[in-house]
Amino acid sequence: MSLPKIPTANVYPSDKLGFAQPKYGGAVAVKWNTFAYTDTTTKELFRLPAGAFVIDFFLDVTTVFNSSGTDLLIVGTVANDDAYVANLSGAALGRTRAGAGATTPILDLNVVFTTETVINAKFTQSVADATTGVALFTLFYIVKT
Repeated sequence: MSLPKIPTANVYPSDKLGFAQPKYGGAVAVKWNTFAYTDTTTKELFRLPAGAFVIDFFLDVTTVFNSSGTDLLIVGTVANDDAYVANLSGAALGRTRAGAGATTPILDLNVVFTTETVINAKFTQSVADATTGVALFTLFYIVKT
């Protein structure tokens, strides 16, 4: 009886569709970060590796954004700044999944990023007087090799 061949470092076998099996577990990867009422210019939340294939995400408003005007949350990429969340109100606590409640459709979740991709977020307000507001953006992905 022979033992299976061990792959070299940083090389994982993939299935017939090209999906890697991280550490042989078939794991879904997750990244998350927060942005706040002070992030009125673009903030980098995290980077996805080349080959990333987004399968789901959600945005949690954990502290209400409280400007006296409109409070809008935006999450996307450098190429499309509102690819995931487009002008979503931050005025109430709660969770939004996969673009629900957004004013424009989300980026096609069937896209495989060919290069490392930066995920950004920002808060916009019609009256610049917010003193509170925090949102948590969580993104689930797999890596296709």
